[in-house]
Amino acid sequence: MKKDNPIRRERSSRRIGFSLIEVMVGTALMSIVMLAIPAAFLGVRKLNHETETLMISGEIISSKLERLRTLEFETLESMVGSPVSETQEHNSRRNIIFTVKTEITNGADELDGMLEAEVYVSWTENRRMRKNTGRAFFAENGLSDKKFDDAN
Repeated sequence: MKKDNPIRRERSSRRIGFSLIEVMVGTALMSIVMLAIPAAFLGVRKLNHETETLMISGEIISSKLERLRTLEFETLESMVGSPVSETQEHNSRRNIIFTVKTEITNGADELDGMLEAEVYVSWTENRRMRKNTGRAFFAENGLSDKKFDDAN
């Protein structure tokens, strides 16, 4: 007949709960995870604001190029070489001021007879200068000419 060892019985009864060290390690891990969540949230929020501002600059560029597309080719030719700058304040949550510069130039060698319009939008965000650029090409018999209304 086997005798019950009292030491074995004691050890088995102690294994029912967690030890103090296990509880402390678990608490430390949970603290680290809980501290990382707000930092990740702030990073996502900052990225969201930057993306929103980039989208607004893209909308400004599209709007400006669409306005140029409604002009007759002769009007665009008269604007060659004279850059136009303007400042727009956008009513977003952060009141960012956009500087818009439009330049129209004669096309390069392969684009002879065409005009090239570039729209530059710049702004300052988080103490960093940011910019976005858009470009369109215009031909005398192309989409920019008001004589071709069905093409517009």
